[in-house]
Amino acid sequence: MPGLWGNHEAQRVFLKRISMSGFKSFADRVHLTFGPGVTCIVGPNGCGKSNVVDSFKWVLGEQSAKSLRGRQMMDMIFAGCATRRAASVAQVDLLFDNADRALPLDRDEITVTRKLYRSGESDYLLNHEPARLKDIRELFMDTGVGTEAYSVIEQGRVERLVQSNPVDRRVIFEEAAGISKYKARRKEAQRKLERTEQNLLRVADIIEEVEKRLRSVKLQAGKARSFQEYDRRLRELQSTRSMAEYHRLAAGIQENAARQTQLSDAVTELHARISRFEADQAELATREDGLNAEIAAADNGLVRAQAAIGHTHERIESARRRIEEQQALLARATQQLEADTQRIATVRNDLDGAERNVTHLQQQSDILHARVDENLEEDRQLARELTRIQAALEDEKAGIVELLRQTAQAHNEVTRLNTHRESLLHQKGRLSQRVAKISEELRGWFDQKSAAIEQLREIERLVNAEEEKLEAKRAEAARIDRVRAELADHLASAREARSAMASRQDVLRSLDVKMDGVGQGARSLLEARQSADEGSPLSAIRGLVADFFETDIEHAAVIEAALGDADQYLVVDDGLALFHDPRLHEGLAGRVTVLALDHLPPLINVRSFADQPGFIAHAVDWVRTPEDMTQLGRHLLGKTVVVRTLADALRMMRDDLYNHRFVTLDGQIVEPDGRVSVGPAASTAGLISRKSELRDLAVRLEEVDERITTLADQLNRTQAEADHVLEVQQQLRSSIHAAQTSAVEARAGLQSIEESIRRLSSERPLIESEVAMLERQMDEALARSAERRAALEGMERENADREAAVQRLQDRIDQTVEKRQACQSRLTEMRVELGQLGEKRRTMTERVAQLRTAAGELEEAVQGWRRDLEQCQLRIADSQRQIVEGDAELHRLEAESARLEALGAELRRRRELMRLELETLSESVKTARNDLQDTETSLHQVQMALAEAKVRRDDLVARTLDELGVDLVAQYESYEYAEADWAAVEAEIAELRQKIQRLGNVNLDAIAELEELEQRDAFLTGQRDDLTESAHQLQQLIEKLNAESQQRFQETFDQIREHFRGLFRRLFGGGKADIVLENPEDVLESGVEIVAQPPGKELQSISLMSGGEKSMTAIAMMMSIFKSRPSPFAILDEVDAALDEANNERFNQIVREFVEHSQFIVITHSRRTMTIADHLYGITMQEPGISTLVSVQLESMAEVA
Repeated sequence: MPGLWGNHEAQRVFLKRISMSGFKSFADRVHLTFGPGVTCIVGPNGCGKSNVVDSFKWVLGEQSAKSLRGRQMMDMIFAGCATRRAASVAQVDLLFDNADRALPLDRDEITVTRKLYRSGESDYLLNHEPARLKDIRELFMDTGVGTEAYSVIEQGRVERLVQSNPVDRRVIFEEAAGISKYKARRKEAQRKLERTEQNLLRVADIIEEVEKRLRSVKLQAGKARSFQEYDRRLRELQSTRSMAEYHRLAAGIQENAARQTQLSDAVTELHARISRFEADQAELATREDGLNAEIAAADNGLVRAQAAIGHTHERIESARRRIEEQQALLARATQQLEADTQRIATVRNDLDGAERNVTHLQQQSDILHARVDENLEEDRQLARELTRIQAALEDEKAGIVELLRQTAQAHNEVTRLNTHRESLLHQKGRLSQRVAKISEELRGWFDQKSAAIEQLREIERLVNAEEEKLEAKRAEAARIDRVRAELADHLASAREARSAMASRQDVLRSLDVKMDGVGQGARSLLEARQSADEGSPLSAIRGLVADFFETDIEHAAVIEAALGDADQYLVVDDGLALFHDPRLHEGLAGRVTVLALDHLPPLINVRSFADQPGFIAHAVDWVRTPEDMTQLGRHLLGKTVVVRTLADALRMMRDDLYNHRFVTLDGQIVEPDGRVSVGPAASTAGLISRKSELRDLAVRLEEVDERITTLADQLNRTQAEADHVLEVQQQLRSSIHAAQTSAVEARAGLQSIEESIRRLSSERPLIESEVAMLERQMDEALARSAERRAALEGMERENADREAAVQRLQDRIDQTVEKRQACQSRLTEMRVELGQLGEKRRTMTERVAQLRTAAGELEEAVQGWRRDLEQCQLRIADSQRQIVEGDAELHRLEAESARLEALGAELRRRRELMRLELETLSESVKTARNDLQDTETSLHQVQMALAEAKVRRDDLVARTLDELGVDLVAQYESYEYAEADWAAVEAEIAELRQKIQRLGNVNLDAIAELEELEQRDAFLTGQRDDLTESAHQLQQLIEKLNAESQQRFQETFDQIREHFRGLFRRLFGGGKADIVLENPEDVLESGVEIVAQPPGKELQSISLMSGGEKSMTAIAMMMSIFKSRPSPFAILDEVDAALDEANNERFNQIVREFVEHSQFIVITHSRRTMTIADHLYGITMQEPGISTLVSVQLESMAEVA
């Protein structure tokens, strides 16, 4: 048919041959060769015809054994029978003619093969070369050929097309539109995009780890570089300073004292500043919490306002739709009113003409009667008797004619009434079905309404519950933030304290190791003991007195004052053994006092002063010694009493009779002989204080470490808890948003349901009233029919009587007809003409009555249309009022929404300003803490410098020689002092030492590691940029594919839709049908719905049609797809099974029209279908369980069918 198919490409691919071996029931190798046109495959049920279709699908990659009518894929291999063994392999070959190069391979013929072995192995071959299933599918993609394409319509496919949901039905439209490749490319692009995003995440994680390590290594490398720079500069300064150290120490001590005062004042001022900053932070945090609450309230109000806006929009749109519906009804009613008005005018014109005709006929009849009277008068005298008889005869005939007319009219009336009643009965049945359907639909809608209301209530309960949970989580998050801030402050304070204590411990340990503060004589003996042999007299030295005395740090100064120089006495087991060799004491660098444990006198005359005012303790009670040193403690401190003030000491000394010593808390001493030692104590800590402080620092460091660990664990747990709470908050927000979205959808659904209920509820009374009116009309028609039947019976009896009378009169006339023939002839002609005029007049009178009746009915119809117009106008006015009210409400809600948005933006702006202020304060606190830490460190160093001034003077030569390799003694003789800013040099040295000390452990390899990490970070950053660009390109590709797919699908869908409408009318001999998208806004994902209206029926979904109608509709659909995008060939498996002969014939005509563009392989039992075949194959089972091909003659098709 020229022009039927539109413009399609001329390239086509034909299926030339299917070869099977060992596939299902085809045990032996068979070849089915196909030519152009229609090839029919026929045979009895169960002989294996459909296995040909299965073989085609199997080769093209069907993976579902169920789709191939099997339980597992092994069912595709011939399983054997009574006379044959099972096959070990199944093989099917498809040979395609590709002369037009329709398939993208440069070959005239293409062979596709699939093999399946019993071992489970499966092979695909393309032109006898191994191939992938993906290659096979891509080869036939968008050609209409495939396992799920429209080229194969197998048993049950028609029914599945009808019963499948709109989304599944969409697949064949996509194949017809040729967007399968687009979808495959889009799917591949999406997979690549997902992999790219995953790679981005992995690269981001690696970059995060590298940057984390980079930050750490940068710090280490910076420390290493700083260490190298500080160390070089320190050595330079120390070398320069060492030669002038003797001249500079005094000035240095004075300068450090001033520096100590300055730093102490700075520490006090920094503490005050930090307190002010922290108070400001707390106030701002409180204000921020208030702003957060206001923002949350504004956001909630905005959500509610936007939901109300959506609801109002829906109400306005619903009212507008009602207006459109009523306007359409108004237009139809107006049009019908005009038509009926015109018909009334036409009827009235016809009525006037008919009445004029009746008058004219009456006048003609009167004239003719006058002429008859004249002739009768002339012939009266000649044939009075004949005239009387003829007149009587004419009267009888006229009566018979009238009876015949009335009888015919009665018969017509009865027939019309019966027809009218049957029509009314059919209308009543149809309306009754509609009432029942409305009732059923109403029950369904009411059930859905109850379910929707319950669902909405459940969603609202869920939203309320989730919002309560969210509010609780917000409060919990605020509490956790406060706890976390407190823990962070405590942890920072603990770490600062530990750093200070560790620094102090290192200094004290260094002094202790160097025996700082120990006299030169005692130090030399102790150093000599460390290198002495086991039998040496030096081995008798147990140590210094200070080594055996432990006391609390707060008592250390008092104990040192009480001991005086005794803390440096050497304790020995045997004093004589120590000094037996004179060489041990002849070369001493200083004076040494030795206490021999075996010569300690007993302690006598010890008095308790506990009852004396001002008494605090006996000094020996404040000291802890080893068990074997108890006597030593009593000897040195047993008669030493600690009192509050010097006055208390002097008073107790006067009352003392046993030579006790008294020491005050500030270190003033009263001897038994009355000597009083007063004045400030030494500026440096003594040995007892140093050792006590070291022990105290060790204990305190353990406590601080334990506290740091505890605080860090608590902070980590708190952080984890905060993260969990944030995650739960996010989940709750997502849940609330989803629930609110569901609520909006549920409300929209509920409104739609209510609208359907209102529509059906208003429709049912109208239909019921129409049914009642039809029943009344049926009763009236039945009564009138009975009346007319009774009248008809009377007319028939009267007609029989009149015919008998006519016969008698005719016999009498025959006797006189010869006498008066001429006269009778004239009179007969006149009477005939008179009868004709009478008949015309009666006919025209009846026409006048009918026209009057029609005019009355039309008048009633016009009144009805006018009432309908008034109702439509009232409904339109009501809907317009609702729109006005909705617009007003919408304006109010939009204003409220805008206000809430502005309020939220303002509150967020204020919160952002507040957060900036908080960040500024936090930075200020951090800066102040850093300054405080630096200042306290400097203060601590200055204090230690003051304490170590004397030690430095003694150790200067040895330290310079040891550290710098400079012999100051040898060089000092030729040294000339040159004035310089030695204070600055000293300060720089101290600062360099502090910097090196603050650096802690230094990793000198970090510099090289930093370079490596920076290179890796640059490489990974480049990779991340490349992946980001790739993801962007993939996203653009997906958008482009979506646009192209949407355009191609829409164009093809419109073509199929147009073809479907025409083919449906051809196959059904009338009616109408359509295909529509469920969601026209989403062309790429919307399902496809089919609606049809066979002739004489209402428009309905295809699922409500009969089996034959479904088949015809589905065939129309598939053929419409063929018509829009012809497949190279089509395989139809018993699609005509449900068609009767007439529909089968229409189906065959359509197939023949399609042969010009497609090759058809039809499996059928229908003789009518066989008659259109160009080629014919028969399949039988000559052996049970084995399908074979046979030659089939067209004469034997009936038997095969």
